Amino acid sequence: MEGWLILSKFFIVLYVALSFLTADIKDLRYTVLFLTIYMAINIVMYMFKDKRFNKYIISSPMVIILFASYFTSPLFMLLFPINLFEFLILAKLKPWIGIVTNFILLFQMPAALSKEFIIVTFFSYALCFIIYDNLERISYLRYENNKLKEKNNILAKDLSKDLDYQLQIKYTSQIEERNKIAQEIHDNIGHTISGSLMQLEAVKLIMGKDEERARAMLQSTIDILREGMESIRYTLRNIKPPMQQLGINKLKLIVSEFQLSSGMKVILIYDSKIEKISHQHWKVINDNTKEALTNSIKYSKASKIDIKLEILNRLVKVEVKDNGEGNLNIKKGLGILGMEERCENINGKLVVDGSNGFSIIMLLPI
Repeated sequence: MEGWLILSKFFIVLYVALSFLTADIKDLRYTVLFLTIYMAINIVMYMFKDKRFNKYIISSPMVIILFASYFTSPLFMLLFPINLFEFLILAKLKPWIGIVTNFILLFQMPAALSKEFIIVTFFSYALCFIIYDNLERISYLRYENNKLKEKNNILAKDLSKDLDYQLQIKYTSQIEERNKIAQEIHDNIGHTISGSLMQLEAVKLIMGKDEERARAMLQSTIDILREGMESIRYTLRNIKPPMQQLGINKLKLIVSEFQLSSGMKVILIYDSKIEKISHQHWKVINDNTKEALTNSIKYSKASKIDIKLEILNRLVKVEVKDNGEGNLNIKKGLGILGMEERCENINGKLVVDGSNGFSIIMLLPI
């Protein structure tokens, strides 16, 4: 915006200077002096970037113009409108004030300069109005931008609080689960083992004195330990989740972490018959899915990824497909070769398609 004002001033000063040369002025010394002072003040003003300081400096050229106009030539008044409107911009005043002021000054102008003064006034007004309007728009956009930044900061803090809350819940659940396991071990297994040790110590003492009683106590200890083993198995069965829950939860965790770190939308769809998927299958599915997600964010420029897991008659089919650019000339790097190797290790197959987005399809035999 400042550049337009400087350029406009330059052309008006050039026009005034040329007008002085063609005008019938006997002594140009004072004219040159006032013109030099005017230009020097403007140069100083543009050297300082502090707008509050400029607002006071810019009134100086208008004073110089009025003095020069009165003591030398009214031609100097052609410089007044552009400076007046510039002052109004810096003072954040309405441009129409300049029109009224210049209209009053018009009656003091010689008739020969009236047309030039009117043209310069309206040119300066138009330039000032455009600049003022743009500054208002920029100010509004900055205000909106600051509001959005504040909202983003609030959302980021809320998200951070939610994540902290989720981590706290997870940690509390783990502590409760560990406490439950410890209590189970103490109440059942601990008592069983300590009781059995006492029985065995007693058997050791009476082995040579009362063999029949020692055998009965030994059999009792064996029965107690067998019951303890059954109790351990029962406890482990209750604690250990089914394999399909471990596998699908690990896959969900991979997807959640990826969405959080990348900001990309991921949709996971899976079959209800996931109990048919073995531990080996889940390891391949999770490792390959993680690799495919990483490749998508690196190369595809996608905004969404779909993961579909299906259980067919004798196959597990897993497809990871993004909506990115795709690639018809696929060069298999370490990532894709690694995914192929994992599938082949369990007699499966990997299909790569880059015709419509980019997709990785795993076909794993059940």
